[in-house]
Amino acid sequence: EFSYFMLFFSSFMLNATRDVGEFGIHPFMHARSNHRRMEDAWRETRVPDVVPGDVTFPPGASMSMAAGDFTAVYGTTAERGQWDA
Repeated sequence: EFSYFMLFFSSFMLNATRDVGEFGIHPFMHARSNHRRMEDAWRETRVPDVVPGDVTFPPGASMSMAAGDFTAVYGTTAERGQWDA
C-alpha cells in the first residue's frame, strides 16, 4: 500500500528532521486490536531514531526512493541485478 500521506510523511522525515526523537507520534491510536490495555493505544513513540541527513553511506552506496508497488517499480528487466535487496 502507498498513499499521498505516506509519501508526504516520508518526505518530511527524510528532509525536515534535525534531531533524534524530535517529534512524538501516536501510531496505535486508530487501532482497536492487539492492545492489552486501552492506554496502550495512546502510547507515544518518538521519531526519528536516526537523523537521515546524518547517515554516512558506505563508499559506492546510495539511497533511492520511489512511489509505487515494489514489484512494479523494481521488477523491470532494466532493474534486475541493480539493487542489493
